Amino acid sequence: MTRLVPPPQPEPQTKDLELKSFLKNLMDSVASLFNNTSRLIENVDSKEVATTDATVTTLDIFELKDETTYHMRTIVIGVVDGGANRASYEFAGTFYRTGAGSATQEGTTTAIHTAESVAGYAATYDVTGTTVRVRVTGAAATAMKWRSTTSFMNQSN
Repeated sequence: MTRLVPPPQPEPQTKDLELKSFLKNLMDSVASLFNNTSRLIENVDSKEVATTDATVTTLDIFELKDETTYHMRTIVIGVVDGGANRASYEFAGTFYRTGAGSATQEGTTTAIHTAESVAGYAATYDVTGTTVRVRVTGAAATAMKWRSTTSFMNQSN
């Protein structure tokens, strides 16, 4: 009778050391996420607003923390009641606050995508006080629904 011999197995101590090393690295990585003063990408719930004319309207607003820089990216969709016309936008910008001052935009807003079935609609950022606002403009005598989603990353000074 031939006896089968199983292949050699790594020493249990070697496996334990590899597992311990892996778990230590994982724990260190998780700890660094929570101990860091920066935030990972945070998705902000969608916001909605309706317009009935060509007045610039605030769709969303973000309060900036002092001594912090933000990179923001926003997608906006607007649809005329009944679906006859529409617009969509994607844009990004960098904003900051220092010395307990006002919100400031670094550079200009970058347009990533713009599509409008009727010229004259608009979506963009602006700053006022310590906030960044997402602003939209509809059309005169036209009921329109707008929705936005903004994601951002920030880093404390």
